Amino acid sequence: MDSQADDDNIGQEDEECPVDAPRGFCSKYDDFGSAVFETDVSALADVACVANATEASTASMPCIRLQATPDACLRGVNTAAGVEEEIRQVREHMGQYRPSDLYARQWAPHPSSDAETGMNNASNLTTAHTISVMQFNTLAEGLSSGTLEPLPFGKSKEHQKDDEAGFGGFTSLSHPEVCLDYSNRRWRILEVLLGKFCREQAAKEYNSSDDGGSCPFDIIGMEEVDRFGGFFAPALSLFGYQGIFNAKPQSPGVQLGYYSDGCALFWKADKFDLVDKARRSFRIGTQVYLLATLRHKASGRPIVVAVTHLKASKSEENARIRALQSGELLNILQEKAARIAENSSDTREVPTIVLGDFNAEPSEDAVKNFANGTDKGSLLSFASAYPADIPYSTWKTRGTNTVRRVIDYIFYKPCCNVDGTPIFECQEFLALPAEEDMEEHGLPGFRSPSDHLALGARFCI
Repeated sequence: MDSQADDDNIGQEDEECPVDAPRGFCSKYDDFGSAVFETDVSALADVACVANATEASTASMPCIRLQATPDACLRGVNTAAGVEEEIRQVREHMGQYRPSDLYARQWAPHPSSDAETGMNNASNLTTAHTISVMQFNTLAEGLSSGTLEPLPFGKSKEHQKDDEAGFGGFTSLSHPEVCLDYSNRRWRILEVLLGKFCREQAAKEYNSSDDGGSCPFDIIGMEEVDRFGGFFAPALSLFGYQGIFNAKPQSPGVQLGYYSDGCALFWKADKFDLVDKARRSFRIGTQVYLLATLRHKASGRPIVVAVTHLKASKSEENARIRALQSGELLNILQEKAARIAENSSDTREVPTIVLGDFNAEPSEDAVKNFANGTDKGSLLSFASAYPADIPYSTWKTRGTNTVRRVIDYIFYKPCCNVDGTPIFECQEFLALPAEEDMEEHGLPGFRSPSDHLALGARFCI
């Protein structure tokens, strides 16, 4: 993980480990004997990614822990077919308790579909000029595991006497010891990332064989990822993905004895070149975001992608913080788009995609910053890949408290050439599962590994 700085020009790929040891980090081992990158508490003030973590003193501030080597469960899994087999075995094991097929998902036309231009005509899809993206809060291991699970690290002192039932409060689920067991759940998360719920339709539309190596999503944004270097990066690399990661400076999972969670971005290397990247913290709060400029190989056009996870919990103060974080990200994206547009001869606009868990419903300013666009004359005026009337993106029950709301988003910048020709438009969105198919306690469960649904969108470029 690079330190939080300006965009990094890409000169070479990481070779031995999918996560670089950042400045201020040292190498050690967890209680399972796996290699770890961890901050030295005495050096925390010098680490850029915790420079804004002013809510706690240095003495009580948790460190940042990153996996340095692949998890033991990946030993001997060296091919996409091997991953497919692991997923199949876990699905069959869970199916002994309850139906465990992922919720079926279908592609639906975007509300802005324009039959005259053909930009949103599904029959005109081609792999060369269509890109598909996913947004997915995966539910961190440290926020959902049972109290009897072995920990890679010891709990912090304030959590050592916790007598909670564990499972992140999802105790009303049927067999939480099975569906929330991370040795099962990580493979189910991977099953979602690989688009298993829409594989048949995607394979048919793209005229590709279902060979275990084709995936319908070209760009994937993830939040609450605490197994990046150990699991998701090495596993997804077998399907042609490359990725970057940014850990939270004060991940709650660390205090509970797990790795730091954060935001991740993956892209298909056969479709995109990475031009530059940046891992940053917001000026207020302890949340983070990722920025990357990708060059679409088929069209040669740059695409800016951001992934973020804004401040959690409902309160007037937290809503204010989310609005400031959202506004900061919007300003950063506008500055970046302006720099790229200066070097372009055929367009004033730059295709931009924002993927994130905003922890805010559409009525909050944090969302309105993007959903309502920016001031007139701005280079960036965003639209949503989803219609305004979707009922939920998360539907969870903790104990007896059920929450159902929309807090996850895919925003994008519709773009045209200087002559007005569209060059970037949303074509389709991934529809929600039928409500009658949902498990009785919502999410997560045997048919969904997270308390959030994956969102998806297809774009023409």
